[in-house]
Amino acid sequence: MITRSLVLLLTCLLGLTGFSQPYDPDRFAADTTRPHIKAFEENDDGSVYTGMYEILKGLHPISYVGFFPMFQGWNRGIPLREGEGRNGYLIEANLDQVFPLWQGRNQSSDFFQRARIAFRYAPAFRMTLDSSLPVLPISQKVGVELDYALWNNYTQKENIRKRSTWYAEDNSWINKKETFKVVHLMFSVMHYSNGQAPGVFYQTLSAKRNDYKKGDFSTNYISLMGVYSAYTPEHRLYSAGLGYRKDGGIGDAFSFNPEQEKRFGKSRILAMFQLRGKPRMFGKSIPWKDLRTGKDYILKNKVSHRTRIEAEYIVGNMNNFEPVHTNRLGVHLYYEFNFAQARTTGIVLHLYHGRDYLNIRYDDIVTGGSVGVSFNLMKYRPPRHKTTEFIVSEGTIRYDPVKRKNVITD
Repeated sequence: MITRSLVLLLTCLLGLTGFSQPYDPDRFAADTTRPHIKAFEENDDGSVYTGMYEILKGLHPISYVGFFPMFQGWNRGIPLREGEGRNGYLIEANLDQVFPLWQGRNQSSDFFQRARIAFRYAPAFRMTLDSSLPVLPISQKVGVELDYALWNNYTQKENIRKRSTWYAEDNSWINKKETFKVVHLMFSVMHYSNGQAPGVFYQTLSAKRNDYKKGDFSTNYISLMGVYSAYTPEHRLYSAGLGYRKDGGIGDAFSFNPEQEKRFGKSRILAMFQLRGKPRMFGKSIPWKDLRTGKDYILKNKVSHRTRIEAEYIVGNMNNFEPVHTNRLGVHLYYEFNFAQARTTGIVLHLYHGRDYLNIRYDDIVTGGSVGVSFNLMKYRPPRHKTTEFIVSEGTIRYDPVKRKNVITD
């Protein structure tokens, strides 16, 4: 009961933070009345490194809370029991977040502005519609990620050799019109477990499978992925990645459960494709006054969408995997819809086919999906997208007593 209450509270708090702060319409404007000291802040100037950093944020995995997710199982030897989701599910959450620990600052050297070390924490859970709404064993993924912008089509090595801050001191990139291309290397070291006591299987007289209520699951892995991204003058972002993941264990604290040998898989080929569409104006007009200049404007919010495909293919010996079909391939499809004014939240559709991705349930072949709310504590802002692009027209704000609201007149 306590676990369920804490999970619900966390879900509500994370959802509400998405509306706690609107989009700042003055983010790129320069205040000429006082100096702006940016040496100790994250990359938010007009240099190419800000573009690299924003694109890296745009590659972050999709975190979501899905409501009433549905899963169709295939080739189940033993039906789901009470407490395993026999009556369906109320909530599925995958809260995959990246927290930077170290990163180059504005106007630091080329090497440091390309690099980032981050802490990654990705809990995931499902709450069933069975009696007392039990929460299935929670996935806990925790580790460290190293990201580096290996190549781009803007910086020139000969200029960096002359001065390591050559492009850090150059704000002209933000006004360029050509497509910007960059390759990121993303290296992760992760522990992944569900915190259950020893014991894996549930068995009847005629069949055996993993115990989805209390089965123990534990692994550790390293992964490396190279991601090529192309950012167009129309603010579209195309990304494709290919990588490799290796699972294993070291000692008792970071063990690989021996019952997973030749069943869970120790080697995976990873692939990712993502499209972030062009932001488009949406919704009603918003009167806004620039307090620095005293000018009045009509603004419109913008919406953008993201389509993301993630796939993994298990390679190696899988002789102990019991279902008739080994099902080495698992594919996620996401479609995310975001508002520029919302701080972190969006709407997401998630579809999946393959081995169940929730820890101990990996021996269950499923097709499923959900619709819910997405959020990211490090929101992606399209590079080179200036706040003037939110302006519909300029005028004078006055209060209309008939409409009972502020309106703009020419």
